[in-house]
Amino acid sequence: MKMKKEFVKYQLDLQFFSEEATDTEENQTESQEQQTEQKTFTQEDLNKIISERLGKEKAKWEKDYTAKIEEAKTEAEKLAKMKAEEKAKYQEQKRLEKLEQREKDITTRELKAQAYETLAEKGLPKDLIETLNFTDSESCNSSIIAVEKAFKSAVEKAVNEKLKGEPPKGSESSSSDTVFEFNFQPIAGAKK
Repeated sequence: MKMKKEFVKYQLDLQFFSEEATDTEENQTESQEQQTEQKTFTQEDLNKIISERLGKEKAKWEKDYTAKIEEAKTEAEKLAKMKAEEKAKYQEQKRLEKLEQREKDITTRELKAQAYETLAEKGLPKDLIETLNFTDSESCNSSIIAVEKAFKSAVEKAVNEKLKGEPPKGSESSSSDTVFEFNFQPIAGAKK
């Protein structure tokens, strides 16, 4: 005869079984206090806050804009005082500076891409990219090597620190005193 298993449903208070003993009443009062502490704003309050922030941002924008205008004026005055040859020379110098900056930006982007690949190949976290030097290829490679050495030594130190713990408690005999014996019996009918 088969026995039928009957399942009985019980309501369980899972908080009762948790490690931290908390009263549900305390939790309820805390949540009620948090709800009452929330500040409500009227439309007038919101309008006031928004207008203050907009005023600050507008003043900041105007300050930046006037600085740019002044810079453009001084640049124009410089150019007006210069002769044709000086203007051409000055404009060529400006163009070269912009070109050098663009080239530097492109080189940095390329070096970062290569550094990401190198870090991934060496199994290093990609977050270390911020510590590398991207002025040129040689300095980038040397900084990757230095970061790799530092990271591996830090990991090794942390692992050794974790492994230092206390020796296992138990019998006083050392593991070298323990002898294991195995008794192997040939299986009947097994081929050699």
